[in-house]
Amino acid sequence: MFYLKSNFVIDAIATIPSILTNNRKSVIFLRLLHIFDIKLGQMPIFALMKVLFPHSPTSRINYGLFLVYIFYFMILIHLIVAVWLWMGDQYLMGD
Repeated sequence: MFYLKSNFVIDAIATIPSILTNNRKSVIFLRLLHIFDIKLGQMPIFALMKVLFPHSPTSRINYGLFLVYIFYFMILIHLIVAVWLWMGDQYLMGD
C-alpha cells in the first residue's frame, strides 16, 4: 500500500506515455523519472548489514555506506555508457 501512495505515480508518469507512443523521442525523457527510485536500492543493502553485523552499529554503517557508494558508482557507469552509446548511434546515423 505504501508503494501506491509514494512511487506509483512517478512510475506511471515515467512508463505509460513511452509505452503508448512507442518510445517516441518527445516523451522518452520521462523515463528519467525512474532515477528517483534509485534510493530504494539502499534498503536491501542496509537490511543485509543489519543481519551481518547485529552487534556493531559502526561496522554496519561503514560497510553499508561502502556498498551504497559502489551501488551509486555502478549506476553512474551505466548512465555514462548509455550516453556514450546514444552519442555513437547519433554519429553513425548522421543525425
